[in-house]
Amino acid sequence: MQRVIPGEPGTARFAGLPAGRTTVELWLPQQTPTDLVALRADGEVPAPLPDGRRRWVHHGSSISHCLEADGPTGTWPVGRCG
Repeated sequence: MQRVIPGEPGTARFAGLPAGRTTVELWLPQQTPTDLVALRADGEVPAPLPDGRRRWVHHGSSISHCLEADGPTGTWPVGRCG
């Protein structure tokens, strides 16, 4: 039986990042509906530089979203494409 327990909005802060260009990746949970309300930065946010990795954006079923995986790095797209 599934149930929804609404949570309170939270804030993730990345303090102490090195000067210059820095890459930050957010891995949202694959088993929990998550609403990303806003992204803010204290400075310029340039487009990411190409890093040679393939990128995947997917809309599909609970199977293709790996609903039963233990964590975001246990999903089949990570193992296959990571």
